[in-house]
Amino acid sequence: MKKIYYLVLCFLVLACSKGDRTDSLTPEPEEEINEENNESSENENFAPTVPSLVFPEKDQLCLKQEITFNWSEAVDPEGGPLTYQMQISTNRAFTEFVENQVLDETSIMLVMEDGQDYYWRVLAIDEQGVKGDFSNSSAFYVEGIPIINHIPFNPSLYSPKQNSTVNSENVILEWDTSDLDGDLLSYDIYLGADTPPELYETGRNSKSIELSLEPNQTYYWQIHVSDGQSTSIGDIWSFRTN
Repeated sequence: MKKIYYLVLCFLVLACSKGDRTDSLTPEPEEEINEENNESSENENFAPTVPSLVFPEKDQLCLKQEITFNWSEAVDPEGGPLTYQMQISTNRAFTEFVENQVLDETSIMLVMEDGQDYYWRVLAIDEQGVKGDFSNSSAFYVEGIPIINHIPFNPSLYSPKQNSTVNSENVILEWDTSDLDGDLLSYDIYLGADTPPELYETGRNSKSIELSLEPNQTYYWQIHVSDGQSTSIGDIWSFRTN
């Protein structure tokens, strides 16, 4: 009988010791996971802030072909050095470039062809190659020898946002543009389910139009701007109705 009690007592002691060992090992994997998460957050690299364009200003008329472009410094959240990608195009969509280069400074002097309107923008790049967002683009015109009439600037998109989805019963097309001569501008609206879109309305005086369209349809639209003597043709934009 004593032998049986002895065996039972040994079994209970072994069972308790195994349970204590398992409990003591349980927190270790959690500590390892927490250390990995901390290392991951510490190594995360954030994009630089967006620089602001200083000169040429929006819709600037430049009388000289030599132009010194200036923009504000961006900030790297990690405190590292930054470079800047500076682009100049003859269209707001930046499908072709007059200049597209990476610079260490926040200014550059360039000689531009006269009799041409331009659009420019800048973004910042950190030492890891991470790029921030582009600044808002800004238009300017290089006059050189004064001319009698300037072509209006290409229109810029306000709404709907490119490739966005909107309510088919209340679609507001809105754009903006300007003219260096201060001429009264009129707008031809091209709209349709095909691209290029067909002429929808001509000679409109306001920079917006409210429409009711078919649901579940992709639409393309474009604005032609006229000052009565010359016309600038905008990009083709698109949106979808629901």
